[in-house]
This record gives sequence, structure tokens and C-alpha cells, in this order.
Amino acid sequence: MQVIWPLLLGPNRGRYFLLTGEALGADEALARGVVGEIVASEALIGRAVELAHQLANAHPVALRNTRHALVRPLRRAIADDLHTGLALEALASLAGRDAALTEAGQQPDRP
Repeated sequence: MQVIWPLLLGPNRGRYFLLTGEALGADEALARGVVGEIVASEALIGRAVELAHQLANAHPVALRNTRHALVRPLRRAIADDLHTGLALEALASLAGRDAALTEAGQQPDRP
């Protein structure tokens, strides 16, 4: 998520949601282009079937090339930032564990 939110929302808004853990509402997600449309739950299956038919009727080569062009930059960004993000998440997890042990009067394990 540390890669995707800033790409979808822009760096500042993406950072805001990553740091606060606040949920992104449906209306804001639509306004910011995170989702393509909002569908009522009772109409969801019907709309999904419509989209599936639309994609099934698209020219396969055009669809494949478009998908490749859209996904390639995202894969590159994820590959570049994934290791850093995972390392930071691991450190944050350890820091939280150490803080909880310290509050409980226990000494954190150190290698």
C-alpha cells in the first residue's frame, strides 16, 4: 500500500491516509479516481456482468496491450519500493512490540 496510495491519490493525500490509517470514503474515492464508479449493493452483480461482457467483447490484443501499458509502471514502482516498505513495516512492528514490553515492565529481547 505504501506504493499504491501515493500513486492513486498523489503524494500528500496518499501519505495522509498511510500515516493516519483513516478510511477513504466511497465519494472521495470516486472523486479522486481510485474507483471508477459507485454501485448500490443490489445492482453490483448486474453491473459486474455488464463490465465482464464489455471486456469479453473487446479486441484481445488491444486489451492485452492496454493492460500491459497500465500495469508496467505500477509493477516497476512496487519492485523499487517494496523492500524498503517491508523493512520499515518490520521495524515499526518491532518498535511497537518493544514499547508494549517496556510498559509491561519487561525487557525487550535484543540479538
